[in-house]
Order: sequence, then C-alpha cells, then structure tokens
Amino acid sequence: GVLISRSSVSFFHIKFFHVMSLLQIINFVFLFLEVIYQFIPLFWITIIIVLYEGLLGGAVYANAFYAISKKIDPTHREFSMGLASAADSTGITLAGVLDGARFLGREWIGAEITGLGLEVDQFMAERGDERGMIFLSASVQ
Repeated sequence: GVLISRSSVSFFHIKFFHVMSLLQIINFVFLFLEVIYQFIPLFWITIIIVLYEGLLGGAVYANAFYAISKKIDPTHREFSMGLASAADSTGITLAGVLDGARFLGREWIGAEITGLGLEVDQFMAERGDERGMIFLSASVQ
C-alpha cells in the first residue's frame, strides 16, 4: 500500500492532511479493538485494512514532501525537508522502542498496559503461540 500511494503523488495531490490523519486514527482504534475483542472473522479482512492503512500513510508521506517542495520558501525548504524526515524517523523509532518495551517485559511503559497485555498474552499462550509464552513469562516476573 505504501509503495503504491507514494508513487501516486505524480498523478494526484492531497491538500488536506488532517483528514488522512483522522482516518489513520480511526484505523488504529478499530485494529486496537480487534486485538482485544477479536471480532474480525477472517485474517484476509485484516490484511485489506492494513493495506488501506499503508495507502493512507504513504499518501500523507509523499504529499507532505510534495507540499514542502512546492509551498515552502526556497530559503527554508531544506530545513523543512530535514525536519519532516526527522519527525518521520522519530515516530518510527518510538514505535520500535515501545514494541521492544512490550516484548522485554513492559517495564518502560507502565503497569496499566501490563494488565491489558497479560490478558492478550494469556490468550496467545493458550493457543500455543511461542511469542505469547515469552510475553506471558515476562509479564508474570
């Protein structure tokens, strides 16, 4: 999805990034609830939703850089591109750190998330999922 939408900037331009961001937040909440309640009957439906998320994310990314290249004064353009790149990389890094904290026992995130994660981990352990077993043992210690 990301590849397709990042390549589409030469065909059409999106000017209202806030709408795309709102759609991404809706996807996040929907998929977060799916993790907890598991109401989507088929795995392929989740794949389609994730593809849609990739389309949204890639479109915002490509169109943001396009807008910077066209609308920002040339004297500030390089700084703006660098700042946007740094913000993107920081978001990716934070996501990795938070996932790593969850994997390593959740000490970095706090006790509130540990309780929720323990329920998910117990479900995974009951299914025989090795990752679930690792998370369960890390949560209990």
